[in-house]
Amino acid sequence: MRIQVEPVGDVYAALLALAADECASFSLVWHAYTGDAVSALAADLLREERVRSWPGTALGGGAPATLRTYRMSARASAYLGEVGGLYAWRAPARPEDLALYAADGRVWLGSTAHEATAFFGEAAPPPSRLRAAVPGLFIR
Repeated sequence: MRIQVEPVGDVYAALLALAADECASFSLVWHAYTGDAVSALAADLLREERVRSWPGTALGGGAPATLRTYRMSARASAYLGEVGGLYAWRAPARPEDLALYAADGRVWLGSTAHEATAFFGEAAPPPSRLRAAVPGLFIR
């Protein structure tokens, strides 16, 4: 399932609330970003690795990126909610490409912010549940 219109405002908040209930972790990609997210999320860091791919993206060349995976805590969820929408996770203002994961590590949601695309992975709930829990979410 693909997201057709960027979740912003109340729709983004409802999406994060559902994710907080269903997801155990999330990841962000770090290229040149140097803001406060490193310290704001430090207590929830699970792992850090250099990668050439992450949900929704595979690098063709160049240097690998840093992928940091975090526990989905109340503090981390609140931090994710400080931005206005899903595609606001874009450098240089922020780390990039928010992805959410179920407890078993399967992708719940992946995004590529600079391309304004997002999709629900195999761990996501069925469309009827997504639409009920996140009013205004346009998926196909």
